[in-house]
Amino acid sequence: MKKGGILVALVVGSVLGVSSLALAAGGLDGKAFSGEIGQQGKTDSQPDTFVFKDGAFESTLCTTFGYGKGAYRTEPKGDAVEFTAKTVSTDGGTMQWKGAVKGGQVEGTVVSTEKGQISTSWFKGALKKS
Repeated sequence: MKKGGILVALVVGSVLGVSSLALAAGGLDGKAFSGEIGQQGKTDSQPDTFVFKDGAFESTLCTTFGYGKGAYRTEPKGDAVEFTAKTVSTDGGTMQWKGAVKGGQVEGTVVSTEKGQISTSWFKGALKKS
């Protein structure tokens, strides 16, 4: 992005009361959330950490199952920042992530497709202190 484009994003973000950080792809970079993930409709969960770094999203639990990092996009919505991401496993499975960050908390859903099977899970977490 040219310097003028960055200035325009900063001015527009200021006028709209939206963080300029949230306007860009990679707008959550440097944030990590410690939390949990579980199957939709169930209360059982597993610990997980959700990391936003260098324009990529990662679920550290899913990394242990062969899923890589995936590019993410952000969009400001009121006092939250919504995001989407897609991660892919080494054997072709996909995970479509959709969530929101608000007040130091992240939560959302992920739709997994593996070998023709589709499942939906929930995730949530709190911002880790640096």
